Amino acid sequence: MEIRRDGIRILKNPQRKERPKAVFTEEKAQEALRFHRSLPAYGETALRSLDALAKSLRLGGIFVKDESSRFGLNAFKGLGGSYALFRLLCERFGLDPRKTNFADLLQEPYRTKCRAVEFTTATDGNHGRRLLGGRPFRLPGARFHAGGQCGSTPPGDRGSRF
Repeated sequence: MEIRRDGIRILKNPQRKERPKAVFTEEKAQEALRFHRSLPAYGETALRSLDALAKSLRLGGIFVKDESSRFGLNAFKGLGGSYALFRLLCERFGLDPRKTNFADLLQEPYRTKCRAVEFTTATDGNHGRRLLGGRPFRLPGARFHAGGQCGSTPPGDRGSRF
């Protein structure tokens, strides 16, 4: 099926029967925000005003999120990765992520249980560097690996234990 709207051609998939269920619901977003706020280094992202651009476009304002100081990574990826690790640990330890925060994982018995946990990333890019540096998700005793290709275990100094 083809629809034309405002000079744009839209093609609809005739095989699609229903709208897919939302994977990341408002409830999950609130859960993630609650977790991120429990991280010691968490802070809201600064908004930077692009006044000259807004003026040239005759707009009241244009703002961009400045992620350059997010956990010392110069990238936004620290939040998604830390939340994914948090969810995995909650599942592994039988914790309710709606009632658990980062500080809970630093207390016994979870502090000891973290010593048996190993995380591996496929690359040593932003996600891998974040894990290796422990920002923002430093778990005492957990082992982190980051490699240059999927499935590889990096040699020597690329693994870190906190």
